[in-house]
Amino acid sequence: MRTGNQKSGLSLFELLIALALLAFISLALSSGFRLGSRLFVKSAELAAVSDELALRARLRDWLATATPPSLLTGFANGFKGQNHSMEFITLTQTPFAPKAAGLSVSVWAEHDELLLKAIAFDDDGKTLSEYSGLLATNVSDVRFDYYLASGETAGWQTEWSETARLPDLVRISTGRGSQPDWPEFTVRLLMVQ
Repeated sequence: MRTGNQKSGLSLFELLIALALLAFISLALSSGFRLGSRLFVKSAELAAVSDELALRARLRDWLATATPPSLLTGFANGFKGQNHSMEFITLTQTPFAPKAAGLSVSVWAEHDELLLKAIAFDDDGKTLSEYSGLLATNVSDVRFDYYLASGETAGWQTEWSETARLPDLVRISTGRGSQPDWPEFTVRLLMVQ
């Protein structure tokens, strides 16, 4: 039995609480959706340049373990560096040629691309396999610099002409706008004598 003072329905206060909860839930769902869509776009961008980023990491490892000319008896070249290219040899194992004695690596700028070529060779210097890859596109103002820590010509140099030793550091820089973005790339060579 109902009395005259009982009310059916929601009070204004209860309605405001329900609307506030609904707004909070909507905001949380909207934020989650925006975050999910940004993550999807970013992962698609990274997937498009994953090969270039992986090759950049591999170049860093190979360059860090470049072999000094004094340890390269029987091989034609050691480390050669110019302002637009470099070549070096590393005796580090490589996954694409596990039976190789070493790897000859060349990096150079051509047109608007930064390119890499790696040649795996055996103990006799015979080519076992070859790999070419793209490090970056849309590059401009590419510079290769080589750092010598001591001596008469200490400091950054645009060419490396010393045949008896490796540079202490190698830096590859480009102008803005490369794809993928090419930040200043500086590597310390571990086997410097």
